[in-house]
Formats: sequence, structure tokens, C-alpha cells
Amino acid sequence: MEQHDTIAEKCRESRQLAFRDAVEIPTCLGMLGDVRGRSILDLGCEDGFCTRLLKNAGMPEGTGVDISGAMIQLAEEEENLHPLGCTCWQHHAVTFEPCRRVYLVLASYLLHCARTADELRRLCATCQDALGQEGRMVCLIANVANSREGLVSWKRYGVEKLCPWTRRDGGTIKVRITNSDGSTFEFENCCHSPETYRLTFADSRIADFHWVGLSLRAVERGNPYWDDYMNRPPDDAFSASRSRHRQEHVRAAGRPVDRQADAPETMDRMSAQSRWSGNSAASRALKRRCGLVTQVITVCEGMVVFSSF
Repeated sequence: MEQHDTIAEKCRESRQLAFRDAVEIPTCLGMLGDVRGRSILDLGCEDGFCTRLLKNAGMPEGTGVDISGAMIQLAEEEENLHPLGCTCWQHHAVTFEPCRRVYLVLASYLLHCARTADELRRLCATCQDALGQEGRMVCLIANVANSREGLVSWKRYGVEKLCPWTRRDGGTIKVRITNSDGSTFEFENCCHSPETYRLTFADSRIADFHWVGLSLRAVERGNPYWDDYMNRPPDDAFSASRSRHRQEHVRAAGRPVDRQADAPETMDRMSAQSRWSGNSAASRALKRRCGLVTQVITVCEGMVVFSSF
């Protein structure tokens, strides 16, 4: 919690970095699909940026949870300035008890905060408890496959790994982010092997675990600037769901499985954009990214996806 409290403001400023716009947001939106009318929990919400993004994309309620009081304060300040109906709570994700089930859990950069395999299982249990019977979760984490190679740098994109993974579960990697104004901040990620993630989810009631990889914004495809980032991405993404249990139940009842039931629909451009009048850096970034939602959801099935596993 302490490291997140000290970097909260600079973390918010990092929303202006190009990889956030071109890779991170399209990856999340592509995995989530059409969120209109869907209940979502943003677990590890930081300053509430994605919570607000998804609320504007049609999520009926914006709910986020983060361990950092400073991050939650930033989220509350933005909500007070530009109300959307989002609520962000300060709570440790390991001990968080959801008051009701949701259809989607977004856990961006959360699971690699687990320092032990047991803590990883407990974080997974929180996600499991939050999901409804047909729920899904999507996650962004540090790419442990690339971390094994030793010192890797994405400095031109504003990201640096200052030391390699120690090749053991819970081993740490120090990361430095350089913002557009030249200011920097550092934090540590705790890495676990792909096999540990697989086994953790195999032990839970969340099925259909699979690595997805990062997605590049459609208009950036073919731009050589992103070659290094996408060929050896510093982060990775995975999805897990309870759909397998639903399909097995349907098969047992003798009914065909509808594989299109959870497919994302094409999203119209959000009318909510016309309601925004804020001039803060966070508001400007949010406006830019919400312009992506229609495009990302529309092309998500044809989007270029890169996976390291």
C-alpha cells in the first residue's frame, strides 16, 4: 500500500503515455466486450480511470476497489469534479468481500502484487466470490516470460525494468515509468510463473483460463514504432470465466451450446461524451480513450493479438 500511496499522482499522470492509449485500453476493452448493462467490479482500480471509462461505455454502476488511500482520493476528486455515479472503495483485495455478484471482474495489474502463491490464491478467491454463475474476469499482469530473459528495456515507451525476475514465485521486478514531462516513479511487481497461474485457476471454480496477449489499437497496426513493444511486450493479459460450467450444464440437459451468447456486440459511439466539460488531465485522457470504445469493440474480433505463451 505504501508504494502506491507515494506514486499515486505520478501514476495518474502516466495515463498520458502513448502505450496506455494504443495498447492498454484496447486490450482491456477487447477482452471485456460490450459492457452495456453489465455489472462490473474494477478490482485494483487505482485512480478510478478504468472505472469511469467503463461507466461511460454503458456499465450501469461504476464500482472500484483499491488498497491505496491516495489512489482512492484521486478517484473521489475526479468524481466530485465530474460526477458519473462511480464509487471507489479503499480495501485490500485479499480480504474484500463483495456485497453482490457481478458479470465481469477487471483486475488490471493486481495479481502480480501477490507476494506468495497463497496470496495469489486468495486474490483469485476474491475474484471468484465476486463473479456470478456465468461471470468472466480479465487481467493484465507483468509479462513473466520476458522477465526471464534478464534486463529488458522499453525506455522509448516510458517503461523500464531495472532488474530481472529472480526465477522464483514471488520474485520481484523493479519497474520505472517515465512520464511525458520527464518525471519518473518506480514500483515493484511480484512475478509468478505461467504454470503457477494455471494451477491456481485450475484449483478454483473459475474455468476457461487462457492467455490472450496484448492488442494494438487498430489505427496503429502497421506502425513500426510499436514493433519492439508488441514483439516482446512488458505485460501480458489473460481471461478466465465460468462459461465451461454453464456449457457442461447445457450439454447435460441435452441442449446445444450457444457459442455466441457472450460474444461482444457492436457498440455505438457513446452519447455520454457530450456531457463532459472537464479540463483536467484525467478528463482529457478519458475523452480521448472513450473515442476508442466504438472502434475497439467494433473491430475486436479482427484485432491483432500478440501472445507470449
